[in-house]
Amino acid sequence: MPSSERCLHCILPADLPSVRLDGHGICRLCNDYRRRQELSRGSEHAKKREFEGLVERARARNRPYDCLVPLSGGKDSTYALYLCARVYHLKCLCVTFDNGYLSERARDNIARAVGSTRADHIMYSMNPSTMRELYKLFIKKTGTFCPACLYGIGRAIDLAQSFGIPLTVSGTGWQVTYLAGLSELYQGGDNEYFRGVLRGEPIEQEVRPMRPSAKRWNLARVGKIASRLLRLPRLSGTHYVRLYDYFDPDYEMIYQTIQREMGWTSTAGQGAEHLDCELHDVAGYLHHVKFRELTGHTVHRSGLVRMGHLGRTAALAEDLEELSRVKEPEYLEVFLRDMGMSRQEFLSSTGDWKGITNFRKSGQNRLRSLYHKLTKQ
Repeated sequence: MPSSERCLHCILPADLPSVRLDGHGICRLCNDYRRRQELSRGSEHAKKREFEGLVERARARNRPYDCLVPLSGGKDSTYALYLCARVYHLKCLCVTFDNGYLSERARDNIARAVGSTRADHIMYSMNPSTMRELYKLFIKKTGTFCPACLYGIGRAIDLAQSFGIPLTVSGTGWQVTYLAGLSELYQGGDNEYFRGVLRGEPIEQEVRPMRPSAKRWNLARVGKIASRLLRLPRLSGTHYVRLYDYFDPDYEMIYQTIQREMGWTSTAGQGAEHLDCELHDVAGYLHHVKFRELTGHTVHRSGLVRMGHLGRTAALAEDLEELSRVKEPEYLEVFLRDMGMSRQEFLSSTGDWKGITNFRKSGQNRLRSLYHKLTKQ
């Protein structure tokens, strides 16, 4: 039986190790969100000016491209391109990582978004067979497959360095990174984590050309970190920014804007979250496999409640109704066939949430969390 104890502000179940309810029944994620809101209250204009300062610095570099925009075809990356290309008139290069499961809807949205601007576009992908082998390896060794894809996205973003682009703007930010606070469900595409999973595996040599060299401490790297910690952009020549660290995610306005200005569309009855990836429902289903109290949308609904975009009562009703009829996503059969895995092998490999922790370095998450707090990201 699913646990009935949930955060009294959002709807996250208390059984998730990262949730940690306080004495008032409020989870750690909601408390952290509230604290960050209080710190940023009244600073909207200052944050916008800071962003515009980075825009001006990038433009002043007079490079072939002012800005790199990772473009997935989803609402947030499309809005990031709209702001950079249509509002701030930056010379943009868009880059898309095709994980082998990029939806046709996303491809259409990407084509229309790029076509509505003067941006150039690069589609980046690994060999499909290689990508499938990586997914299978990550499933068996970590119980999830998203870090392999996130690693690929990171390598695509590295094109900013290859092209000497001074500014990268991604359609994310602290308010909308719903999963990042749940270490039992989420692992980014960190280079060291990726190396750890692949170490000693036959595929390790095959993907070596796509792996960046280990980061070395040099003046440029020190300057980049110092510029974020001290909030002094002049200390670094390149900047990676998350759009929603500077702008509030007003989804009603965002949807209207990208539909009107960028030709963005969503299929009828389909949620706008991650419509770019055919595997999104499979990844969400793994939440339920690991924690029976979760649906594939519990974490997202909880995030919407925190932001004030969805009432808790409505979110809980939706989640309980979905929980009563959870079933395997239709695309799972396609994915398993591609992986050459049986359903039993897949479920036995993904059932234990602790598998995702096996390749994390001790203290790595604490240091990253401290860094993000200090840099207010």
